[in-house]
Amino acid sequence: MTQMFLRIAAAAFCILAVGISVPLGARADDGYSDSAYQSAIEKLGGKKVKRLPVPILFGVPRSAIIPNFGAPRGGGARTHEGEDIMAPQGAPIVSPTKAIVVDAGTGPSAGNYVTTMGPGGERFVYMHLDTILVEKGDELRVGDFIGYVGNTGNASGGPAHLHFEIRQDGVAADPFPRIAREFSLKSKVEYLKRALAYLKEKKPLVQFVTVHYQQELAQAQSTGLTLPKQIAKAMKDAPLLAQTSVPSSGESVLGSHKPLVSSLQKLLILKNTGPAAKALAAAGPTGNFGPITQNALIEYQTVLGMQPADGRLGTTTVAFILAKEGKR
Repeated sequence: MTQMFLRIAAAAFCILAVGISVPLGARADDGYSDSAYQSAIEKLGGKKVKRLPVPILFGVPRSAIIPNFGAPRGGGARTHEGEDIMAPQGAPIVSPTKAIVVDAGTGPSAGNYVTTMGPGGERFVYMHLDTILVEKGDELRVGDFIGYVGNTGNASGGPAHLHFEIRQDGVAADPFPRIAREFSLKSKVEYLKRALAYLKEKKPLVQFVTVHYQQELAQAQSTGLTLPKQIAKAMKDAPLLAQTSVPSSGESVLGSHKPLVSSLQKLLILKNTGPAAKALAAAGPTGNFGPITQNALIEYQTVLGMQPADGRLGTTTVAFILAKEGKR
């Protein structure tokens, strides 16, 4: 990667300025019946869990979640009744509390969805899933896998994300103030081990977390935590991005090049592909590549059809964007 390439790429990003917009959000149907599960639900207790952890196991810090409950949808015909949490397609979604699965299926707006009953009689709704891993009647522990992030339903063609709702007696409440913490690294590893013990399809999960969450997994190892054997083996075969400027894929990581990052940020803001781009616009083109910029890049990569849409800024991403935008 030469300085000339960096300057050309940065300049090209500044020139690309044609905006597009992708509508996000969905509205859940309410009125679920829980009569068959009353006994199990009573065991959950009547006290709500006030401070919920981020329901995506890896890669989404609390600081990267932008409030979007109540935002207008459908040209102002309705409002957004949940929290859209941006994450790569395939990211594992886990239960933030003990819960009972009271509904799971597919709807035209929600796509693949799961509804759970948690402590205090609250219902949590998870929409636009790529894959559902639970069935109605399942009892969930904290950290049990619910499914994988996707863009099904009316999110089809847009960025992958989890639409997360909290409902009490059919009324939607803002999840953002409640999502107040993250799972500890120890808990993340524990839940990953647990999932690999009972999931039938283990290989896709192993590949996904190894590719997308190498740094978190390496941090776990460095603190003395024992990774699942499948993950530990895969980690040996995949050199950490943090340890080399040119990973095995040949992709150079350019997030430290401020002029390029600033130009990319300006492009992402102009494209305005969804809530992550709006969050970036609020932060401004600082030249620093952090979670807000990464989420906006994931959103944009998804719109352009880049696979994987992992929010990684490197030579492949730069070349892909320039090639795609040059045709518009």
